[in-house]
Amino acid sequence: MQVTVDECMDALSETQWDVHNAIKLVKLGHLLNTGLADKQTCKHALMSCQWNVQDAATFLLNGQQRHAADI
Repeated sequence: MQVTVDECMDALSETQWDVHNAIKLVKLGHLLNTGLADKQTCKHALMSCQWNVQDAATFLLNGQQRHAADI
């Protein structure tokens, strides 16, 4: 996975310079690079899942599946 300097700086800024959480935010963003969720939604999912990337991805995917079923 390649990450730009701007992505790193944005993630660090979003996480108040918490390196571990910034890495998780970037990983989740790349995992969901399909346009499923924006950065703020990814951050919210991570925070809701105690910064567990796998749980946050599942949370977001399940939310999208529920939304699609409602349509």
